[in-house]
Amino acid sequence: MIRFRSDTTAVRVLFYFKRAAQDPFTLDLTQLSQVREFRNALSAEGVLYRDFRDTADFADLISTYIIRS
Repeated sequence: MIRFRSDTTAVRVLFYFKRAAQDPFTLDLTQLSQVREFRNALSAEGVLYRDFRDTADFADLISTYIIRS
């Protein structure tokens, strides 16, 4: 993280979060809260993240990123 903070272009780390349809009664609310806190911390640090719905959506995001890089 130190290298990223000193030069945000030196390191590229992307986080991807799956937005799956989930039965709300099966959710671990503690874990969900921790994931939300982690996402918020990423945003505060200027780290990029994206959401995806399924495997095909994830593959499209990765392909698009690779082509642009």
